[in-house]
Amino acid sequence: MGFIGASIVRNVIDCENHRFEFASDHQDQFPAFVCEAFGPDGECAVDIVAWPLERPGHVMTMFGRCGLLGAWEAINPASYYLNTPLLMHRTPLDWLKAGCRGAVVVVPHVAARMLLDLPGKVAAQDEVHGQELERLRRSVLPVDQILVPTIKEGLAA
Repeated sequence: MGFIGASIVRNVIDCENHRFEFASDHQDQFPAFVCEAFGPDGECAVDIVAWPLERPGHVMTMFGRCGLLGAWEAINPASYYLNTPLLMHRTPLDWLKAGCRGAVVVVPHVAARMLLDLPGKVAAQDEVHGQELERLRRSVLPVDQILVPTIKEGLAA
């Protein structure tokens, strides 16, 4: 069974760019589920993650450092035992409902790099989700970054 660290429902404000802050008295505050995000070691908290109770697909972090909730399971080769794919969830709420098994993308540009290093295959929720994950993984390698010189005929002697 997976695990989650400290968690609470608390009013937050959306600071844009996948970030949030705690709110005590702000006109744009809303209730959100807030939890610790552990790093690949599964022990050290690297960030705090939140999502509005009404919109579990709108994921935010306090520091922008969490690529995946469930990162410890994603990078652990034992998660892929006997070619078992890692279950990738669409939202953190789905991940919680699954007993914190598998992983879910939190900060896309951080998760994109992590997806390249996974030691096995992942199982998306459906075809659209699979395409989103593949697009995200490919975004790490911009196609215009590698230049290839052209060879002109007749110049070699």
